[in-house]
Amino acid sequence: MDTPTRFPRRGAALMAGFGLVFCASAAQSTEAAISGRIHRVKANTLDLCFDRGHNPAVGDHVQLIRHAFTSQPKSVQTMKSTTIGAAEIVALEGGRCASARLLEGSARALDWVAAQ
Repeated sequence: MDTPTRFPRRGAALMAGFGLVFCASAAQSTEAAISGRIHRVKANTLDLCFDRGHNPAVGDHVQLIRHAFTSQPKSVQTMKSTTIGAAEIVALEGGRCASARLLEGSARALDWVAAQ
C-alpha cells in the first residue's frame, strides 16, 4: 500500500511539461506576432481578417507568413514559419477585415498575416 514512488514521477513529468510550455512560448516571442489570416486570394488582391485587438488602417504594411511541418530525423515533426511575402492594406471592410494589395511574394488562402 506504500506508493511514495509515484508522486516523484508525476512531479517530474509535470515539471518537464511546464518546461516545454515555457520554452515554446519563449521561442514564439522572437517571431513576428501573428495578427490575422488571409481568407481569399484573387490575382493580386487579398481579403484579410484580423484578430481582436488589432485595428488595421489603410496604408499599413503586413508580412505574409506560412507555417509548414517538417520531419526531423527519428520522425519528430516541428513547425517552421516562413515569411512568403508582403502586402499593403488598401481598403477596410467592416471592423476587422480589409482588402490588401500583394506587394511581393505569393499568398494562399489561410496563410497568416503579421503586422509590421
